[in-house]
Amino acid sequence: MVSAVVSVVTIEVFTGDPAHGGPVLLMLPALFYFVPGDFLSASTTELAVGLITTGSIRLVYSIFLLVQLYLGVLLGIFVTGTPLNTLFDTAASADLPKWALIPGGIAFTAGTVLAFAIPHRFFGTLLVLVYATVGVQSLFTKLIRETGGTFVAAVVLAAAANLLDRNPARPPRLILILPGFFTLTVGSLGLRGLTTLAGGYVIEGFQDLQKLITIVTAIAIGLVVGMALTHARNTTRTISRHAPSTPQRPP
Repeated sequence: MVSAVVSVVTIEVFTGDPAHGGPVLLMLPALFYFVPGDFLSASTTELAVGLITTGSIRLVYSIFLLVQLYLGVLLGIFVTGTPLNTLFDTAASADLPKWALIPGGIAFTAGTVLAFAIPHRFFGTLLVLVYATVGVQSLFTKLIRETGGTFVAAVVLAAAANLLDRNPARPPRLILILPGFFTLTVGSLGLRGLTTLAGGYVIEGFQDLQKLITIVTAIAIGLVVGMALTHARNTTRTISRHAPSTPQRPP
């Protein structure tokens, strides 16, 4: 229902001006909270480490959410009487300066802290990890393209979270990974691929879906590799943190 309302408002109010870009591109910011990019990446990671049941459930759930969002967008198209071929996703020209990424990272991290009720004292650490993830991804994307850059960024994020988790004063590993993880997820590609297919642009739609599968797999493998590289030390710290200070004798 939410995606249908967003679809109708976007088509009726904003798509008349081509400078705004394609309609799906305009819908994505409003639908970002519902796009299951995190579930897709997490499910692939769980499947990669052998958690078949939870990974499969999460994967099916994320696909179901994508289909729901897709149907909502189509419903908005039908309600407004808009031709399906308008669903081709054209991008508006980039007019924001590069320095806008700095306040954008602050706003993104603050939103993640609020959305997931993370203690505010962890904001600084999470912000550094977000900048590090985006920086590594941008650098290596120039060197080895988007899939390779995403893989390296996932490795660095997972390894850094594991190492920081060794300090009891730091937040848990899951919280450390969360904001940076969201900067890598690509659930929007799934929605764009489905809507592009519905608009009759078969090649472009399948290209988006293929890119979705490739990048999600790169994220999953990167997270597994990053955790594996620092697993031994992190396990030692975790055991020592939770071990009792004195031997416990049975009664």
